[in-house]
Amino acid sequence: MVERFQKDQLPGVKHILNQDRLARRRPESRYEQILTDELGHPTELVAKLGALLWLQTLYDYDLKTLKPQKVAGLPEIDLKEIALVVGQQIQPLNTLEKKEGAK
Repeated sequence: MVERFQKDQLPGVKHILNQDRLARRRPESRYEQILTDELGHPTELVAKLGALLWLQTLYDYDLKTLKPQKVAGLPEIDLKEIALVVGQQIQPLNTLEKKEGAK
C-alpha cells in the first residue's frame, strides 16, 4: 500500500498519516490517509484490503469472482485488484508454509 502511495497509484490518498492532528479529525480525512493514528490503526482502505487478503490466503477464496471492491470516498481504487497482485507476490510464501505444515 505504501509503495502504491509513493508511486501516486492511490488516487485521493494524500498521506500515510496526516501529521496535522486537527486535520485528521475532519470527516474527509479518513479517505485521505492510510492510517488513522500514530499507533498504526488502519483506515477502511487498509482494513478492507486486509480482509480480502485473508479471504484469498487463509480460505483459498478466488477473488476474481468478486465485483470490484471499493471504499466510500475513494471510487477510483479497486481493492480487489490490489489484493490479487499482493496475493500473487506472497503466494510462494504461502505454498512453502502449506508444504511444511503437511509434514
